[in-house]
Amino acid sequence: MNPVLSAEDHLRAGDPAAALKLLQDQVRARPGDAKLRVFLFQLLCVLGQWERALNQLDTAA
Repeated sequence: MNPVLSAEDHLRAGDPAAALKLLQDQVRARPGDAKLRVFLFQLLCVLGQWERALNQLDTAA
């Protein structure tokens, strides 16, 4: 089994904070990856972080 969990794995395990941290790190490493930014946007929406979510959506566009 892979010891490295993905953001999706953290969400399935009920740990959105860990998913958010991992996803933010991934976006920093690959800022041009629109899929990562959209995923981050979705997670921020679920967490109620509207301003940050809109910022990610604007950046991805």
